Amino acid sequence: MRAFLITTVMGGLVVVLPLTIFIWLIRTVVRAVARVLDPVERVLSLPEGWAAWVVDLTAFGITLGCFFLIGLVMQTKTGKAFFSELEDRLLEPLPLYSTLRDAVQQMLGQGKRPPFQEVVLADVYGNQTRMLGFVVDELPDDYLSLFVPTGPNPTNGFVFFCHKDQVTHLKARPEDAVRVVIGVGTGASALFEGEDKPFGGK
Repeated sequence: MRAFLITTVMGGLVVVLPLTIFIWLIRTVVRAVARVLDPVERVLSLPEGWAAWVVDLTAFGITLGCFFLIGLVMQTKTGKAFFSELEDRLLEPLPLYSTLRDAVQQMLGQGKRPPFQEVVLADVYGNQTRMLGFVVDELPDDYLSLFVPTGPNPTNGFVFFCHKDQVTHLKARPEDAVRVVIGVGTGASALFEGEDKPFGGK
């Protein structure tokens, strides 16, 4: 039960934390731009309260425009090279930079899948036997590192390195898979509801 609670809490944290960081970053940038535009609010002949709304909306538009321009530059070879150099020299040494970057990328769907969030069946031995596991990381040459827990304690298990062709994705929640492991197979039918597909398939 303790392992299940820890796994469930961590699963929720993985979802909420990137969203919180993303919203915080947007609000911080918009507020900074709004402060720069504060003098404009004083010269606008608008009803009380409206000027602040106009400034905030303008700040939000400018922020989106800046993000668009930066993204446009990052599509070019020169932009990518410049940012890579800037990141290596100035940004990577900053505390928490890598953590924040990875969290935001994950929120936007540009990073790797968070570990233990993909429930799979692995054909480890090349026969009709399948093992229930979780994707830990994606490796070069279309390989995956998998953690296959053993029941009834899901914190114990084995690590396998399998080709994606050996792995079938299950449309099941990680917490449901953990329950099946703790129950040594009880309730496994819930994992097979919905359409299964090869890993990475559409």
